[in-house]
Amino acid sequence: AVTQSEIDALKQEQAESQARQEELKDQLAEAEEKQSAAEEQRSLLLAQLDAINDELDNINAQIALYDEQIAQKEAERKEAEAKEQAQYELFCQRVRAMEEEGTVSYWSILFNADSFSDMLDRLADIDAVMDYDNQIMDKLIATREELERLQAELESARADEQAVKEEQEAKKAEQQAKVAEA
Repeated sequence: AVTQSEIDALKQEQAESQARQEELKDQLAEAEEKQSAAEEQRSLLLAQLDAINDELDNINAQIALYDEQIAQKEAERKEAEAKEQAQYELFCQRVRAMEEEGTVSYWSILFNADSFSDMLDRLADIDAVMDYDNQIMDKLIATREELERLQAELESARADEQAVKEEQEAKKAEQQAKVAEA
């Protein structure tokens, strides 16, 4: 026959077992909550990572646009230099022709003209060359300033891109660490 003390011992063992089961259920529920929170945090971090990647893509697009603008300005500058060089060569040809004629100086060009009309034509040619040279120089200076401005913007954009990349890498490492913890 089972004694009362054995029954009490079994009841106490059963109560302890139930208490352990309740404790384990609580721990399981707590672990599930932590896992759910970790999944939510992981989803949030992945969304942030996507936003950072989109921002980086926008920065790369801006840099490509700046590169394109710089290339265009550089092409315009080279074209202006080529025009300037062609005009200079034409001017040199005219000066050589004047040297052959013996009319080298500005004043001698005017005074050695065959006629007043010829003198006006020569004066107009000299003034046109000088005006064109001045225009080319002004355009060249403006183009160089614009090129320098675009290069400064490009450097700034590249620095911003580098900062975003570093921030993204730091966030990525942080996210990976959090995901690994989860």
